[in-house]
Amino acid sequence: MNRLIGKENINFGLLGTIPKNYIGSSGFSLKSINESGNWMGFLPIGEQQFSIYFDTLGCVTFGCINVLEILAKYSLKIDLNISDRFTAKDSGTTNQGNWVYKVADSLIEKSFILEEDYGYPRNQRTPVFTREEYFKELIPELYELAEQNKQKYNINYRFVHKDIFKEMLKVSPIAVSVRAWFDDNGDKIYENQTDKHNHLVVLVAYDDQDRPIIYDSYPDVDTNALQYTESKYYLKTLEKDYNFGDYGTVFNIKKINMSNVKILKNEDSSEIIIGLPVREDFAMMSYLDNAGIDYVVKSDGSLDWDSIKINGTFKIN
Repeated sequence: MNRLIGKENINFGLLGTIPKNYIGSSGFSLKSINESGNWMGFLPIGEQQFSIYFDTLGCVTFGCINVLEILAKYSLKIDLNISDRFTAKDSGTTNQGNWVYKVADSLIEKSFILEEDYGYPRNQRTPVFTREEYFKELIPELYELAEQNKQKYNINYRFVHKDIFKEMLKVSPIAVSVRAWFDDNGDKIYENQTDKHNHLVVLVAYDDQDRPIIYDSYPDVDTNALQYTESKYYLKTLEKDYNFGDYGTVFNIKKINMSNVKILKNEDSSEIIIGLPVREDFAMMSYLDNAGIDYVVKSDGSLDWDSIKINGTFKIN
């Protein structure tokens, strides 16, 4: 990894959290879902934001996605490995980094795709995997995959002030900004200062000494050893009363199902209009059974959507 010398030049990819002219963000209820405020048992696979040739400067993307992956494991009981490469590009990450609100907005507006569909080959030497390849233009097929996930998952976020971080940890892990540098020995350190925050990490807990524990996109091991994927290598404990940036970001991710999809019957016709369509077979079959509507089940047990008829018409809006 190419480490820049001189604190004034180092940047790990954070341009800022909220611009001065920012009007607002997507909202959701700040209801506690984890009373312990400890997310250590739900950490995702460890992923480094750099390869053997370049640093993506995508800490904002990695941080926000790590929050979602933790929440998915905790709330949805599923392991999501979300593609950082797709979101870093779609949200406009540059060779200087990105803003938190841009990445968060991208996750809401475009959703995400999985790492298996658009990965980051950190170890690839032949041919050399370059920064230009990482940030190449996204093809329509990738956006089609993202649209499928947008129909499956609802994502929201809110900014919260650092004075209530401990309380907000009951709502979500928190994407927080830190002041990070490499010292003279090449070790990554986190200075307890409020100015020039240059890196985004995830606050996942406080220890029994009231010290914040963060989950990073740089492992606490030899950074040339890219095989480290165990989450324990990405955990760091900071000093008590560490000065995070003024605002952190909490997220919410929910699986969309037929219980929160609006199903309305048009008064002037027999047409069913489904808002936010989500083709979940079993949920829809349950609805159709309760409504007394005929349908056909395919040989593999899935619903034949084209068979659904209400006086000959069926429409997904």
